[in-house]
Amino acid sequence: MSQSISAKVKNLFKSMMKPSPAAVFQAVKSLKPHSPMIKFRYGGGVAGHSRMSAPPSPAMSAGGPPRTSPASTPTSPSKPNATTSLPIIEDWQLPARYQRRPIDPVEIEYINRGGPE
Repeated sequence: MSQSISAKVKNLFKSMMKPSPAAVFQAVKSLKPHSPMIKFRYGGGVAGHSRMSAPPSPAMSAGGPPRTSPASTPTSPSKPNATTSLPIIEDWQLPARYQRRPIDPVEIEYINRGGPE
């Protein structure tokens, strides 16, 4: 025997771990570009955040509060996509089917001892 078994295994392992350039090229060629599976209704994404990080207006960069003239105030009463705020519902006002179930004393003991015995 010219090589020991461990040397043969080592060489076999190295050859398996080093793919040939043709195999690497085939793997890269078979990759598909990422296409998101979720489509959001109102856009957003990177383009939506650019509105928030817009450079300040010249009036704001002058150091003082922006001056508005009566002619430049908007005349529309409200925006079409304005949100309406609803009253807040406290947990004691929830219907029975949405309330949390009471914790059983056995469950309390299980939690207090840190898990199974």
